[in-house]
Amino acid sequence: MIDRSISKQYRWKVKSRLAVLEYVHVHGLKPAATRFALDRKTIRAWRDQAREAGAVGLVPRYPARRARRIPTEIVDLIAHARRELQYGACRTRIWLLRVHQVKVATKTITRICDDLGLPPVQRPKRRRGGRQFNAVYAWVNRTRSL
Repeated sequence: MIDRSISKQYRWKVKSRLAVLEYVHVHGLKPAATRFALDRKTIRAWRDQAREAGAVGLVPRYPARRARRIPTEIVDLIAHARRELQYGACRTRIWLLRVHQVKVATKTITRICDDLGLPPVQRPKRRRGGRQFNAVYAWVNRTRSL
């Protein structure tokens, strides 16, 4: 059975790998590789990992996210735009494109700011009132009286 120590997101993957290893135990390595369309080296690696650590050894070892491919200079510019200029992701993207001729996706800028632990930009509250509000209020009252 599968341990509770295995993360929920990998339990199905581990179960399927255990099923492949059971098939290998009954039918052999080559028929299992053919049946499940896997390379024999992959099945051997799973078998060895299961022997060493049990079901926990079958947990995938790939990273949660790819390594960052954005140069550190651009990451520094993004951090500068958030800290000093108080720009959000969309405005930072436009600033990088216009001033530094660097094209970066908005989602990438958001993710980099989250990774750096930078707080989101606080926008000032929109003030309503003054002449514009009074003009609309007067127009509504005028139309009601007609």
